[in-house]
Amino acid sequence: MNFRLVALIMALAFMANLAYGGPAKKLPGSNIKAEIAALKQAIAKNPDDAKAYFSLGYNYGKLGDFVNEIKAYKEAINIDSSDANTYYNLGIAYKALNKLPEAIDAYKKAIKLNPKDSDAHYNLGNAYRALKMFDDAIAAYQESLKIQPKAADATLNIGLSYQLMGKAKEALEYYKKAASLDPKMPEPLYNTGIILDEQGKSQDAVEAYKKAIKIDPGYVKAYYNMGIAYSNLGKLNDEIRSYKEALIVDPRYENAVYNLGYAYQKSKNYKEAIRYYKDTVKLNPKADDAIYNIGLCALELGDKQAAKMQYEQLKKLNSRNFAGKLLKKINDK
Repeated sequence: MNFRLVALIMALAFMANLAYGGPAKKLPGSNIKAEIAALKQAIAKNPDDAKAYFSLGYNYGKLGDFVNEIKAYKEAINIDSSDANTYYNLGIAYKALNKLPEAIDAYKKAIKLNPKDSDAHYNLGNAYRALKMFDDAIAAYQESLKIQPKAADATLNIGLSYQLMGKAKEALEYYKKAASLDPKMPEPLYNTGIILDEQGKSQDAVEAYKKAIKIDPGYVKAYYNMGIAYSNLGKLNDEIRSYKEALIVDPRYENAVYNLGYAYQKSKNYKEAIRYYKDTVKLNPKADDAIYNIGLCALELGDKQAAKMQYEQLKKLNSRNFAGKLLKKINDK
């Protein structure tokens, strides 16, 4: 049998791109296009209008057209390179295209022009963290906190950076601070649960996940990871209940569907296990681990023919490892 632990390290981040500096009025999509057309006309009459180029870029960004957004900001900078907001929003646009070195350069220029911009420091930290430059990320978040000492998101992301560095003690310290700064934020509790479970403190992890769920009853990964913690505690019924609660929130959450099958397989309820493994394959036809486990359950039910069908399916997927293992199980029966 194979157990999925993937989501144990997922959804750790609480990242926000806090773009600002554009027009205060938020326009619907059709009005944004009209605004872009009007700005282009204004620029045609006055090509040296840096503010018009900035507004043009901002509106392109609202449409998700980050390439043209960047072009417009660059035109604005060519006319006036002294505006921190333009560099900041340029960094946001580069980040949206996953051009992280360019985003970092833009954020740094924004900070040089406006060192007190906590958002620029914060998003610089996000870009560094995405590149796994954790020391630089922490330094950037710390600069943001100097300006906004009660910023829970920056505090949380320092904790996340430490967690990704394997420094659990420091991570837990910052998660505790983040939770105290914003008691309505579930992520510090969720991330705390992950660390506690990794440390073998699975019951404490369960309590942390429960607190996160109390804040956000739709926190699907908290239900899922609580199931994993219950599994580590050997509490099979609680494990099954947790996965089912995850699926109430998101019926298409593949890992929860799969692990529910696994939990039933552990309890020797092979028919229910097959049901959920088949649901897993419906969600992901290439889920070779689920196909393999269907074969194992079929053998336990004495259905060698059904197991052979799963073997053939694994061969079609070119899943040699699982196919070989299942064939050996079939031949041993």
